[in-house]
Amino acid sequence: MYQQLISNFVKQEALPQSYTEDSRQWFLPLVDEIEKRLKAASESPIIIGINGAQGTGKSTLAKLISLVLNAKRYSVANLSIDDFYFSKAKRLELANEQHSLLASRGVPGTHDVQQLLQI
Repeated sequence: MYQQLISNFVKQEALPQSYTEDSRQWFLPLVDEIEKRLKAASESPIIIGINGAQGTGKSTLAKLISLVLNAKRYSVANLSIDDFYFSKAKRLELANEQHSLLASRGVPGTHDVQQLLQI
């Protein structure tokens, strides 16, 4: 049903062709499960977290899930912890004040937790 959508996504994201089969086998059933939970939640929003190591495809999977759910007429907000890093200038300031590692992204203390909590 969503083969063309997935095919276009794979091309747009420059993913290996095997992602198409992975989507059919694993990700579409996951979307079906999410849809069941959405229907059960009625008017309440649900929050879904995707966990994994850097570079394992969390953002890509979230983007695909959002795309398919949007095609099913669901409203989706896709957020990443990467969206909440302090700016480079702020990280450099923290590095000078506290510890040099804070200049890098990813280490504890480099996210704007207050902004994240507002969401």
